[in-house]
Amino acid sequence: MGKDDAETVALKKELEDLINKCKEDQKKQQDTTLEETCASMADAPKVKLSTKKLLKGHINKVNSVHYSGDSRHCVTGSLDGKLIIWDSWTGNKVQVIPLRSAWVMSVAFAPSGNFVACGGMDNMCTVYDVNNRDATGSAKITRELLGYEGFLSSCRFLEDKRIITGSGDMKMYPFLQNITR
Repeated sequence: MGKDDAETVALKKELEDLINKCKEDQKKQQDTTLEETCASMADAPKVKLSTKKLLKGHINKVNSVHYSGDSRHCVTGSLDGKLIIWDSWTGNKVQVIPLRSAWVMSVAFAPSGNFVACGGMDNMCTVYDVNNRDATGSAKITRELLGYEGFLSSCRFLEDKRIITGSGDMKMYPFLQNITR
């Protein structure tokens, strides 16, 4: 690298001065440090995790899991292109839902357990009615929420007919109208 010219040296000095001023202002505002606050706290207890039930069925990475309101059933989404609804007490599959896109990143169970939603790199959120089947015997699609400029990173039901989603376009989308009709 060559020598910096006078303007570059001046800009670096100005940047350094601004960083130092910010650090001084932060120190004036803080009333304590993290070390001081945590000094009187005991160490976090050690927790030994153990497997209670192993749910086997996906053939690729599982990217998302969400429990239904009954705390018994859960839905998993995997890069194998399937949603699986499980009875977590028995470990049995209740329903397998094939997806149009294998790139699922988020799944959600409606509080009632009647609907599941998923989305990912397909840039949409798909809502399924788990109690109604299409001609192939799979859960019926009730709604496809389109218009995302980026991948769908998160979806959660607020109630059966309302859902909120987060997207790779740095936006949250609350769908507050009836999404299940």
